[in-house]
Amino acid sequence: MAALTGPREYRREDYAFILPYACNSLTFKEGSMIGLRPSTGYAVLWDGTADDEFLGLAVASGASASTVMVDTRPVMIQGYRQATNGITGGVTVTGASAVTDNGTPVYSSTDNLMDLTLTPTDAGQVGEIQKWVESTRCWVRLLPKGYGSGGASGATDLELGDNLAAALDIKEGSNSYLKFVTTNTAERMLASKAISLLDATDLMLGTGEDALLRFSTGDASNHALVLGLDDTSQQFHITDKAAVATDWARSAGTHPEVAIHSNTTPATDYVRIGNHDGSAAMLDMVGGTSFSFRMDGISISTMYANGVQDNGAQSVTATTGGGTTGLIAAGAKNVTVTSDDANKQISLPAATVGDVINILVGATGCELISAVAAHKVNNVTVGATNELALVATSRYRCEYVAANQWIVRGFTNLGADEAALVPDAL
Repeated sequence: MAALTGPREYRREDYAFILPYACNSLTFKEGSMIGLRPSTGYAVLWDGTADDEFLGLAVASGASASTVMVDTRPVMIQGYRQATNGITGGVTVTGASAVTDNGTPVYSSTDNLMDLTLTPTDAGQVGEIQKWVESTRCWVRLLPKGYGSGGASGATDLELGDNLAAALDIKEGSNSYLKFVTTNTAERMLASKAISLLDATDLMLGTGEDALLRFSTGDASNHALVLGLDDTSQQFHITDKAAVATDWARSAGTHPEVAIHSNTTPATDYVRIGNHDGSAAMLDMVGGTSFSFRMDGISISTMYANGVQDNGAQSVTATTGGGTTGLIAAGAKNVTVTSDDANKQISLPAATVGDVINILVGATGCELISAVAAHKVNNVTVGATNELALVATSRYRCEYVAANQWIVRGFTNLGADEAALVPDAL
C-alpha cells in the first residue's frame, strides 16, 4: 500500500464513547455521576455502594427514565457554570488544601460530592485531582471504569478480551515482559523477565494469605530464605505436579513438617520429617517397609519396623605398616580383609566410645595395629611396638570402650570363641 501523500479528512466518532445503560425509573441531571450496580444490572446515581462501578457522566437530564446515556470517557471538571460568573475556578474537594494534593485519588459517596478524606471502604474512587486551584477548589479528572477508577471498592478494573493468546502483552519492542493469556481453559500470566522481591518482602499464597515465602532479614548478619507454613496444617508437601490436588487426608499438625510423597500412591506413601516439639522430632516413613541410609549411593544401614540393620561395608587390603589401603575408615561397621602375607597389617581408626567394627579376614591372615599411637588393644599398646595377629577366615569384633581402649574378641569360622587375644611384639 502506497504512503500517504497528502492530508486526509476524517471524522472521529465521539459517540462511540456515549453508551446507553438500562435503569429502573431513574431521575438524573445532565452531568450526574452514574454507576453500574452489578447486583441488579441497572445504572444508578452514584452513591458509593460497595461493588458499584463508576461509568461516567449523564449526557442529558432525565426523569423516571428507563435508559440513561452515559459519556464513558475520562473528563476534566474545572468548575460549574453559574448564571453571573461563568465557570467557577474548580470544584470543592473536601480535604484538599495544597498543590501537593495533585494526583491524589478522589472519592465520592453521592453523585456530586468530591472528597479526599474518604477511603475505599467508605466510598468509591471516581477520579483524581488534576490541578489544585486554591483552598479546597480543584480541577478534578473523572476516570470511569476501565480508565483508572474501579468503583465503590476503590479498585481499578482493566477488562481484557476473551479467548486470546495475548489479550495484553507488556513489552519493550519485541521483548515481552508480562503477557496475559485469556485462552479458554488455559488462562494464565506469562512473565518473560526476572521478577525481584526485595528483602523482607513476602510472596503471599492462599486466599487468606495462608503461607508465604520471604528472603528474611530477621537475622541482620545472616539473611535467609524462609518458607512460612500456614498456621492450621503446618505441613509442606512435595509431590509430582500431577498430584498437587491430592487430598492428603492428614490431620492438622502442631509444628512444621515436610512430607515427601511417592509417585506410586502419593496419598498413602510418603516420608514425614520434622514436627519438632521442643524436645523430640520425627522421621517417619509412611506406607513402606524399609528406610535405607546411604553414603555416596552405598547403603550404610537399613531401618525396618522392628529395628535397624547395619549393612555398610568396607574392603581393606593389608599393607606393610597398615597405611593406605590397610587403614579402616572412621565409622566403618563391617570390614573385609584381603592379605597376601600374614605379616602385613591393617589399622584401626580414630574412634568414639561406643564404636563397633566387625572384621572378617580372608584366606590369608594379617596383623592388627592402630593409626593412633596411644590406642591399646586388650590393654596392650599397638602400633609402633606391638600388633595383634588375626587368623585367616576368622571374624573379630572390635569395641571402643573408653578413651584409647579397644576390646577385641575373635570367632572361628565355625562360630567358636577364640582364646584371649594378646598383642605381641612386632
